[in-house]
Amino acid sequence: MGTKAYAELVRKLPIYPNPRKLQMSVEHIKFRSGIQYDILHAVKNGISRLPDGHRTCVVGGNGMAIKEAEVYDPRIKKMIGKATFEPHSGLAKKAMALVIAGVATRFKFTGAYVLTSSVDKSKKRKREKYDERDIGVGEALKKLVIDLVAAEKIAGVEIEAYIRA
Repeated sequence: MGTKAYAELVRKLPIYPNPRKLQMSVEHIKFRSGIQYDILHAVKNGISRLPDGHRTCVVGGNGMAIKEAEVYDPRIKKMIGKATFEPHSGLAKKAMALVIAGVATRFKFTGAYVLTSSVDKSKKRKREKYDERDIGVGEALKKLVIDLVAAEKIAGVEIEAYIRA
């Protein structure tokens, strides 16, 4: 749902917070590529109130196209926009998010994200046929999921499965 659609929803159903209030609630979070430790710590309080069986969740991957650009992010005081997912290089063309979603209780939050682009051909093993596994994409994704599962204890969730869309 876009900003205009959400604003219309708030106008019709004033039980939802306005967009500025939502922005203020996440202003302190520094979004960096990789595991989102700030988010894991932020959701810990809400997750801890759930009954034991309701903390079970799955990890799903979701990709989206982004505008190719390098810009300065004043929050983290760095230039952003380059691919952050090995073995990709150059300006990012897509963002891939690993989302943690509840099974018995409806909740969802971003556990990690990376920026992707074209595969760096210099890192490709010499073979006759192109295969993503040859250039380490599968291994890099596996490592990211394993790191996210290791970080699950911060939020107090219990990851049971990885679902690739």
